[in-house]
Amino acid sequence: LQHKRVYELINKKKYSELAEILADSSLESNEMTVSTIVHGLYMKGIKTSVICDEIIEPTSMIVENALSQKYISHVEAFISRKLITRYVEALNQNKPNGSFNGKTALCINFEENLPDLGVVMSEIVLRHNGYNVLNTGSHAELGSLQEVIKKRKIDLLLFYLCDMQCCMATVQDNLLKTGEQVKEIVGLAYKLKVNVIFGGSGIKFLPDISSQISNTFNKYSELEKII
Repeated sequence: LQHKRVYELINKKKYSELAEILADSSLESNEMTVSTIVHGLYMKGIKTSVICDEIIEPTSMIVENALSQKYISHVEAFISRKLITRYVEALNQNKPNGSFNGKTALCINFEENLPDLGVVMSEIVLRHNGYNVLNTGSHAELGSLQEVIKKRKIDLLLFYLCDMQCCMATVQDNLLKTGEQVKEIVGLAYKLKVNVIFGGSGIKFLPDISSQISNTFNKYSELEKII
């Protein structure tokens, strides 16, 4: 009864209204409503890419706008994203790693890219399209990717770079380092004949490098088409 309105919106596919409720609920740490929206949509048969594009991303922007206008603090924004990430990530349990299409993807966040929701959503879409996925999460040092790629027989590298206020990889002091990492990744992928995909709007901060990258996406429906 408490979530009757939410279920009605899910059945009617009222995505914008659900995104607003999800944003408010995450800021209020209302775990039950966050879970009901995310898992209710999934159980309804809505594609993971649609859930990401039409619900999660708009919710993130609502929270980001509230932060920009100083309606909420950075701590509140982190609480919101962490809670949403927890329930979105749970969708991976429905597609555990196995054989599927026989391909393996490695999802990596940039070292200063604090929020990992974008990487989590990328993993979900990849899994639901048949990939085995390894996810290093936030603060992953790029290190010797070559050894990992060979050992785990990686077919696809996916890096996600957002432009949220909490993403330190795109602040001026770190842009040079981030740019060098991108060059290193592209060069390594070319050498090992591994596909590389860059997701997120943060790539716009690297105009000299973005021209070298053929596979980029802002929407998860675009990621589906690439893979």
